[in-house]
Amino acid sequence: MPSKKNKKSRPGNPRANDSLRADIAAAQDHVDPFADDGADDIADQLLAALDERDALEAEKAQAAQAEKENGGHHFRQDIKEAGEKILHGLQGSSSPPSQNAAASPGTSPNSAKKGGLLRMFSPKSPDEGSSSSEPTPPAGTGKKKSRQQQRKEKKAAEQEAMRREVEAELKANGGKPDEAAIERQGIDAMCAALGVQMHEITPDGHCLYAAVADQLMFRGKSSSKVDYKQTRKATADMMRQHPDDFVPFISDSDEYMAGIDNKEAGHTDEGKAQTNHFLRYCDAIESTGVWGGQPEILALSRAFQTQINVVQAGSPVLKVGEGEYQGEPLTISYHRKMYGLGEHYNSLRPVKQ
Repeated sequence: MPSKKNKKSRPGNPRANDSLRADIAAAQDHVDPFADDGADDIADQLLAALDERDALEAEKAQAAQAEKENGGHHFRQDIKEAGEKILHGLQGSSSPPSQNAAASPGTSPNSAKKGGLLRMFSPKSPDEGSSSSEPTPPAGTGKKKSRQQQRKEKKAAEQEAMRREVEAELKANGGKPDEAAIERQGIDAMCAALGVQMHEITPDGHCLYAAVADQLMFRGKSSSKVDYKQTRKATADMMRQHPDDFVPFISDSDEYMAGIDNKEAGHTDEGKAQTNHFLRYCDAIESTGVWGGQPEILALSRAFQTQINVVQAGSPVLKVGEGEYQGEPLTISYHRKMYGLGEHYNSLRPVKQ
């Protein structure tokens, strides 16, 4: 009786009990002892292929973390390709299909078993129709960015957007900077530092008086409702009562803007005429839409017994009546470029907490 070769001993492996190994082991146990030992050799080669696959997986597992960070895990594909290469070599050394087909009916059943074992590792042809194919892992997206890096990129993007916006404004203005935007940025920065926010006042010539009226109401410095008409009248009355405090500060341009033609300006005998022009100017303050400036702000401060702070871009805060009155000051903003009609005032209210 021909002797059967002893099975080669193999080191223990965590995958030694998988179904494929069990099938091969069962096939070896049922090998015909009178048949040639080719099937047993094939089984040993397949088990060796499995051992090589497991060794390859163990080697790849050591680099798993690095592969996760760099994206894409192709372990299965690599193992499958390695197994296919080995099995293609086994198939090349086996008998051609034509010879197998010509074998006599008495051929050992191990021949069919050998072909079955080879087919288990052979890649399926399109004719065999696989029910599902193993999807290829998606390409990795790379290492996740840290929050610090994300903040840096966000800030850089914002700065780039601002730069492009400035360039577009310069181009639109013929290479000149947008003075209105610059002034608004300066006012906004000062408002943030002072803890106030801008309350828009209609730019209709009454803006100074409307802004002060809004401050008086918002800060609770008036027991009754106040609008620009009341603040205009209070300003005019204060200036009429103390002409010597205001006449030196009323310029010819102020009178011209109020519709007053002072032909006697610059003459030595103009005293009485000047007084008349001043009174007409006060009437214009009370009953027309003539704009107000620093003399009118002083009159408003005295009329309502309160300090008035004027915020303007690029200059320190102007504090009219500082040290003369107690309590919270009124706060308004002065604009020269932001509005198409020219100089303008807004009310600055405290930010709600």
